[in-house]
Amino acid sequence: MKLAKYFIHKPNQTQQIVLGCLAYASARLYNIGNYQRKNWSKDSDKEYPDWYKQKKQLKENFWYKNLPSQTAQETLKILADNWDSFYQSMEDYQDNSDKYNGEPNPPNYKPKDSKFNFRYLNNGFKIIDGKLRLSIPKQLKSI
Repeated sequence: MKLAKYFIHKPNQTQQIVLGCLAYASARLYNIGNYQRKNWSKDSDKEYPDWYKQKKQLKENFWYKNLPSQTAQETLKILADNWDSFYQSMEDYQDNSDKYNGEPNPPNYKPKDSKFNFRYLNNGFKIIDGKLRLSIPKQLKSI
C-alpha cells in the first residue's frame, strides 16, 4: 500500500494562474482569521475565535468560498497551529525569560505579494493518467 506519492509538477502558464489564485485566496483567508484573533480581547463579550468557531463563522466569506472547503479549513488550521505555537512560546518565555533574546511575537499577516503555501487533502485531488486533477470550489463550478 502506498501512502504518499511525490512528484515534481511544472505547471504551464494557465495552471500557474490557477495555483496563484488559490494561494492568494488562502493567504487572504489566513489574514482575515489572524485579524480576528489579534483584535480579540478578554474584555469583549465575544468568545475567543478558535479554529472551530472561525471555520463556521467564515464559511460565507468570499475568500473561503474561493477555496475548496477542505483547503479553506486547513488554512484556518495552519493559523490555529501558529497561534498555539505562539502561546506555548509565551509560556516558555515567561518561565525562562533569561534564555530568550526578546519576547515572542504573534503570527504575522501574509503580504499580498508573498507566496503562501496551501494544502490539498487526500480527497481534494486525483492523479489520472499521470495528470494531477485538483478539485475546485463549489462557487466556481457553475461558472
